[in-house]
Amino acid sequence: MLIGLQKQWQILRTAAEKDKLPHAFLFSGPDKVGKKTLALNLVKFIFCQGEKEMEGFSCGKCRACIDVGKKAHPDLALIEPKDGSIKISQIRDLEWKLSLKPYSAKMKAGIIDDAHLMLPDAQNSLLKTLEEPRGKALLILISSDPQRLLKTVFSRVRTMKFFLAPDAEIKEKLASFESDFEKIEKITNLSLGRPGQAMEFLNDHEKFSAREKKLEEIEKIMKAKIPEKFKYAKEIADSPEIIEETLALWERRIREELILCKESSSCLVRPLRELEEALRLVKTTNASPKLILENLMLNFNI
Repeated sequence: MLIGLQKQWQILRTAAEKDKLPHAFLFSGPDKVGKKTLALNLVKFIFCQGEKEMEGFSCGKCRACIDVGKKAHPDLALIEPKDGSIKISQIRDLEWKLSLKPYSAKMKAGIIDDAHLMLPDAQNSLLKTLEEPRGKALLILISSDPQRLLKTVFSRVRTMKFFLAPDAEIKEKLASFESDFEKIEKITNLSLGRPGQAMEFLNDHEKFSAREKKLEEIEKIMKAKIPEKFKYAKEIADSPEIIEETLALWERRIREELILCKESSSCLVRPLRELEEALRLVKTTNASPKLILENLMLNFNI
C-alpha cells in the first residue's frame, strides 16, 4: 500500500507499461513521504519476472523482486550519501554501472538518494549521463531540497512532486499493525504527514518517546517568557533539521488549536502565519536561523 502516492504510481506504472518512461526523474518532496519506496517499487515493476498483482504492482515473490527489495539486484545501482555528501567517485561508479549491458533485467536502473548532497563536481560529472545516456537505463534522483541541485542538472530531469500524506491514510496503514487507537492517533499527529516517519515511530519506541518529549518542550516554550524563548532559539539555531522539525510541530499544534477552539480561533491566526513565514524563510533563504527564530519569538504570542 503506497500511502498518499496513488496518483504518482499510476503515472509511473502507465508509462512503464507503455515503455515511455523518460531516462531520468527527479522525485522531489519532503523527507519520509515515500519517494525512495516508490522508486524501488518502480524498479521492481520493471524488473519483475513473475505475474504482476491485480493492483498493478510487481509480484514481490520472484528473484528480481526479492533482490530489488534487498537493494542487491545486479542491474540496480543505489547511491547514498557518505559522511554527509555524495562524491564524484560515487557518481563515476554509477555511470560505469549504468553503461554496462543488463545482467538479467531488460534495462539498468540507478537511484541517487538525497541527490542534493552531491558535491558540485559530482553533479557536473552526472551531466554527461543526463545529456547522453548510454544504453537502456533509468535514473532516479531523490531530493527533499532540489534547490541545491545545479540548474543544468535540474533542467535535464523530469520532476515528479511528492506531498505530505493525509492523516486518514496514515491511520489506516498503522491500524494494520497496531490496535491501540490512542497510540495510532499520537503517532499520526507526531509524524506530520510522513508515512515513513509514522512507521519509524511505530517500530522504534525511543524515537517515538523523543518526539513526544519534543512536543512537550514546544508546549512549554509556547507559554514561556521572552528570555526563555531566546535561550531556546539559541539552542536549536545550529541545526536546520531540528529547526524545521520544531517549527513544523509547532505549526501542527496551532492548527489543532484552531480546530478545537473555533470560538476563540481568531487569536491563533497571526501566530500560525508567523510560524509559516519562519518555516518558509528557514527552508528557502540563507537568512540567519537564529535571527529568524528570535524574530518569531518576539512576535509570537498566544
